[in-house]
Amino acid sequence: DPKTSLSQSFALGVRLASLGFGALIIALAKCMGEKTICGIWGFFMILQVLLNRYRTSYLVGEDPIYAWGDVGGGMMGSDSLTLLAMSTVTSSFCSFVPVRCRISLIVPVMSPIVYAVATLPLPASGPEHTLSRRSVLIIALAANSWFALLGQSRSEEADRLQFVAVAEAEATVIQERVMRYEAEHRIDAPSPQQLPRDVRSRASAESGTL
Repeated sequence: DPKTSLSQSFALGVRLASLGFGALIIALAKCMGEKTICGIWGFFMILQVLLNRYRTSYLVGEDPIYAWGDVGGGMMGSDSLTLLAMSTVTSSFCSFVPVRCRISLIVPVMSPIVYAVATLPLPASGPEHTLSRRSVLIIALAANSWFALLGQSRSEEADRLQFVAVAEAEATVIQERVMRYEAEHRIDAPSPQQLPRDVRSRASAESGTL
């Protein structure tokens, strides 16, 4: 059936794109700027929503039952895998991606917004059928994003404090070395009584002339 192949082809394309962006993130993360990394992770977040079979059929204008058959088990009516994937992307980003919080907050903020935009307009036959349940899941996803961002900010603050402490310790060590060198230089320098007589006489004469 061409309708079925259209939905499945679209879903396959989304999966391949998701894998491709995942590989791109792993391979080129160190070579990209912070904003570029956030953009790629944001697009990766959107792909997680499109992996849902009902949304795939809805986007291409097909009836999911005709496109996928009777999958059973509530797969058409549940967003558990989608929410798990989005939460995993958010937590992984905030835990492992070295981006400053003031720039990286776009990804956690995108998570509940993307899910809301992709879920609230769906008919009641779509995933999480009632508006109240969809609203609860949006709030839960927002809370997960908030806690992930909070953990990242705490970690960044601790790293900054550690950096300042190390820098201050290094500055203290350098200052102590300089003071020790100056003290040793003063000790090793000959006193006027240790200089030869002709040198002392010449120094006294020059002092008197001045």
